[in-house]
Amino acid sequence: MGKRISTTVVILMLITVLAGCLQQASGASQVSEEEWIYFPFWDKLYQMKTDGSEIIQLMNSDDSFDYIGRVSVQEEWIYYTGIRHIGEEERSVTTLYRMKTNGAQKEDIYETEMTSGNSAISGEWIYYCDDVDGTYEFFLTKIRIDGAEKTILTECDDVTGDSNIIVAGDWIYYAAYAADYEQSIYRCSTDGKVNERLSYGGNIYGLNLLSLYKDHIYFGTTNPDRMVKISITGGAIQVVVDGPIDRSAEVFIVDDWVYFISGWEDGKRIYKVRTDGTEKTKLSDDKSRILSLNNGTIFYTILDENDEDAYLYKIGIDGKDRQMICELKDLH
Repeated sequence: MGKRISTTVVILMLITVLAGCLQQASGASQVSEEEWIYFPFWDKLYQMKTDGSEIIQLMNSDDSFDYIGRVSVQEEWIYYTGIRHIGEEERSVTTLYRMKTNGAQKEDIYETEMTSGNSAISGEWIYYCDDVDGTYEFFLTKIRIDGAEKTILTECDDVTGDSNIIVAGDWIYYAAYAADYEQSIYRCSTDGKVNERLSYGGNIYGLNLLSLYKDHIYFGTTNPDRMVKISITGGAIQVVVDGPIDRSAEVFIVDDWVYFISGWEDGKRIYKVRTDGTEKTKLSDDKSRILSLNNGTIFYTILDENDEDAYLYKIGIDGKDRQMICELKDLH
């Protein structure tokens, strides 16, 4: 393939960020001046030129965790969560780390017992769900990016720990169980003074926030299986995709197009659809996981017969110019 693969020292799961600016909404990719993509593969983190010409391993876990949960880039720092399973009950422990984009100066910021590694960074603060003392009572929490000044924002135990957190402006959007035991979308002010419910009814479960675009939150559900959106101030839920999607995968929204992965029933294929739910178009028949969307190109992995990531590919947002970048086994 002619790719140069080298090592330095650094981390990983299947989420990517382009260096240089911070993803405040959902952890999706960002365009940088350097045009590097940062993507995890099990317990390693890689840096790749957006043309696929150079791939550099920044770090591996050295057995300190099993896999990487989320990755965000802010200025010269990479923030990532390392998740490890402990004991016979496979208890999850998540540690948030940061290091320089060149792989230097690795630091621990916090450790918590959580079911997921979801967090979001905005300005000088990191927002995440904290499971106090391993009791599975979740609290929406913020901590400074240097690990100081930890603050609990929601003094309740109803935060859904396995959903993404989205931060935009002065608001944090998250999923939680309401008093009527329905999963709902909430928003909390970043100072913790206001916490309000946005969605009501619909008997929705399996809720996972996916993205925020033009004053709407996009999220997936399993009951029923579909992608929907709701205004950031609440109101009626609008259907974008009526059918199963991969709620664990990244969703990218560019120029009023939503790029997403379909559910297992459809073979986990790449699609795009208008934000109003029209013009749903299949872009690839590959069983895929999207890593990033940058400058009209989708970077994704193809899964093998065991549903493991096997190949790194790219394709245009029009479904053309499909090209293999490398076999992922070459990155071990």
